[in-house]
Amino acid sequence: MRRALIYLGIVIFVGIFVVAIENPFESRVAKNADLPLFPDYDTDEVFFFEITQLVEGVKLKREGANWIAAEVITSLKKDLYESEGKEIPEPEWKPADKSRVVSALGSLVGLSKGILVSANIDRRELYQTGQTGVRVTALGKDKKPMFDIVVGKNGPDFTSNYVRFFESDDVYLVPRILTGIFSPRASDWIVEQ
Repeated sequence: MRRALIYLGIVIFVGIFVVAIENPFESRVAKNADLPLFPDYDTDEVFFFEITQLVEGVKLKREGANWIAAEVITSLKKDLYESEGKEIPEPEWKPADKSRVVSALGSLVGLSKGILVSANIDRRELYQTGQTGVRVTALGKDKKPMFDIVVGKNGPDFTSNYVRFFESDDVYLVPRILTGIFSPRASDWIVEQ
């Protein structure tokens, strides 16, 4: 009987120790997860934005109430043209699909910061927030920077996305799907006439 009480005491002690360390009653979500990713973001303040990924890129700018788009010649695409002995084309501005632009910019409104998943520079590619990610840069009036982010792959629940501010090592898992919204192909934004 004495041995059973000793074992029971050890089990109770270990149980209390595990509960104290793990604290299963506290939320695992960071306390700042509900903070906005872009606190003062207003889509009406965006006058220019650029989306790039590897060899593809597009730049869009507001022209009155409408938007126009042109291809961006990324450094990789420039190298490709030069290696093939081709002349680098001048960007040609064309009317953009205004509803797509408004929808894409609106997808960031009210977006919460989510969960910090990594601050390790070596893990960027795991979340596709390094060189393979989609970089989205937005400028306001007078070329005032609004945001510069890298959109990575979908999260494990397929209702979230990995996002990193370009100048930071911190990768966040935000509670919204952004993959596909910011296409780096100019043809996806241009309205054919």
